[in-house]
Amino acid sequence: MSFLYQLKNISLFLAIALFASCVNGGEESSTGTQNTSTKPAVPVKTVSQELSGASIEEIKAAITKAETELYGSDKNNLEFDKNKAQRLVDTYNVYTSKNSDGAETANYLFKTAEVLRSLRKFNEAVGVYSRISKEFPDYEKAPHSLFLEGFSYENDLGDTAKARIRYKDFIEKFPKHELADDVQFSLDNLGKSPEDIIKGFEKNREKAKSE
Repeated sequence: MSFLYQLKNISLFLAIALFASCVNGGEESSTGTQNTSTKPAVPVKTVSQELSGASIEEIKAAITKAETELYGSDKNNLEFDKNKAQRLVDTYNVYTSKNSDGAETANYLFKTAEVLRSLRKFNEAVGVYSRISKEFPDYEKAPHSLFLEGFSYENDLGDTAKARIRYKDFIEKFPKHELADDVQFSLDNLGKSPEDIIKGFEKNREKAKSE
């Protein structure tokens, strides 16, 4: 099973989970008891304010806590809470802003982009992928980041021009990478409908039979 196929299935799952959380949230708000309290609201601190004086180790502990709250301890939580997801992004951002060139920074950035895509904040996600490619070229997932930047431009933002540029960059920089075939496939079929892609497969298969 190709990485591209898995990625599209994961994207579909996250979109369904996000839709479900929106529906459930709407139902709860419509049936819940209205709060008639006249007490003034207490200002809520942002994650950045909460961790303003925290050490790197304390921020990492906050990240672990936020990840567990979002995904569950077994990483198989099927619920997707937008507020928890945004808190996790904000916590990642605190770490990566305070430790911009640390060994774990690139990995946290990669995770940030994944959650941003789940939140459908695609422009922010491609910005993070781009940062990884430029600032952390030796990171083991730098090729994945470049591919996912192109993938998101193509499939999330519908910007085939930018997708083409990122895919070509990938082929030029990582021609022997395990994702190179997936990227070349995406590049060759950029802008085509699923029906056109299937027709292309059938045409190639018939051509192979006749040779």
